[in-house]
Amino acid sequence: MNRFSITRRQALFLFIICTISSKLQTLPCMFSEDVGNNLWLVLLFGAAIDIIFFSLTILINHLCPNLTIYDLISQTLGKVVAKLVCFVLILYFLFTALMPYEAVRNVFANNLFDTLPWQTFSIFLIFAVGYLAFSGLKTIGRSSELYLVIIVASVGILVVLGAFSADFGNILPVFNTNFAEISKTYVNHSIWFGDYMIFLCLLGRIDTSKRALKQIDVLIYAWLMIFYAFGYIVFYCLYTVLASSQTSLISSISAFSLLNLSVGRPDWFLVLLSQIASVLSLSTYLYCVSDSLNNIFGKKHYAICSIISVVILYLLDFLLFSHSGVSYMGYMHISGVISLCIQLILPVFCVFCAVLATLKNKKHTKERK
Repeated sequence: MNRFSITRRQALFLFIICTISSKLQTLPCMFSEDVGNNLWLVLLFGAAIDIIFFSLTILINHLCPNLTIYDLISQTLGKVVAKLVCFVLILYFLFTALMPYEAVRNVFANNLFDTLPWQTFSIFLIFAVGYLAFSGLKTIGRSSELYLVIIVASVGILVVLGAFSADFGNILPVFNTNFAEISKTYVNHSIWFGDYMIFLCLLGRIDTSKRALKQIDVLIYAWLMIFYAFGYIVFYCLYTVLASSQTSLISSISAFSLLNLSVGRPDWFLVLLSQIASVLSLSTYLYCVSDSLNNIFGKKHYAICSIISVVILYLLDFLLFSHSGVSYMGYMHISGVISLCIQLILPVFCVFCAVLATLKNKKHTKERK
């Protein structure tokens, strides 16, 4: 049994969990600060772009189902280019991993355990996600199967609770933001998009003996984005101009629904359960970092690569957000254009390599005949 293989179902579950973690935490708060009540339009605009490149990623999986991205590029353009791509992936997923890492920080350190220093508390989080990443992709995939229903149910109930208290008239007037402003906001926050990038690291790891990724899987993503857009509308209708002052959609959307109860906020249990998505997505990103690092080192030291990945993430968070005091908005402006270039260029580059590999295989097959 290969601990670095995963089924199509598990891959899709991980993908869904990563979208929950990236789209329903701090992102809507940032969108509302930039474009107000049209925050949901930015989400749908970014989702439309992601759908195109998600389809390209599925195409790569069809063309070369048994090749990892490292093997694919090595066979077509050489190991040096493959290692350069792995280095780009390491940087990309390290900076992407900071997002769910900080999301957990906002919920636990700022709301639940505000007297416990984050540098101490985060050690337990780092150990947990590091162990999951070390255990391999199969363990992460099985965890996604175990927790997906709990996560989706928790998020769904939170959104419904918020919808009961929302005044949907607050979303009006719609379309009062021009396209330039929407696209600018998307570019500045593009690191929250591109969830399909995890499939580039899962190439060759997805067991295609039964079922491979299909283009119809894009519809799952489309329906998710429609539901998330509804959640954004509910969130803004509850807070309007104060939406940008919130730290997370998940932790704040149901705040007004249970005020008549005398037992506090029982919906916090749902918030805690939904944070499993942050833990699993963080583990997935760390696996992608560890796997890419292991490819650079020659596929011999995965355990050491996992430890290095965890340490780098911990230090990166400390240096950026704790020591130097970089704000979320500053971080977004720095990483926005860079992450967008990686999200758009790398899938196209891999499609090119997949076509080359397919042509080479056909040529070799003809020569043998």
